Amino acid sequence: MTLTSRLFTLIGALTLACSSFAGPETCPSVSAIKAEGLSTAMELFPKVYYAYNVSEYGSDYSWFFAVGLFASNTKTEAVAEGNKYLPTLTGNPIPLHVEDYWFCDYEIDGGLAAVAVYTDVGSAPLKIKRFFHQIH
Repeated sequence: MTLTSRLFTLIGALTLACSSFAGPETCPSVSAIKAEGLSTAMELFPKVYYAYNVSEYGSDYSWFFAVGLFASNTKTEAVAEGNKYLPTLTGNPIPLHVEDYWFCDYEIDGGLAAVAVYTDVGSAPLKIKRFFHQIH
């Protein structure tokens, strides 16, 4: 391998390594989240749910946004409850890099948590599930 090809290989490797650490510079806007709404729910404990939606929210990243926790009998009830509180969502958080994901924490009424997560490694729903387990 010539010196030139080694140099290009090194530059390529560094570019790939740096891009894997790059993440979103901004969190999804509150207006974009409100416009999308919440589309489904996941049961965390028996009859305890969080409602969520997955979208790019006008960015280049696929975000997992969730609101919870709700005491509900069904996913449908949890989604309805989440969408009821969604108009009270506020904040302009800056993405916080935690382990292998980016986390945005919003304010919402009702003593609920409202968070957005982006990850290119693993599963955002599992990250959200772990977050809600920690706060419960």
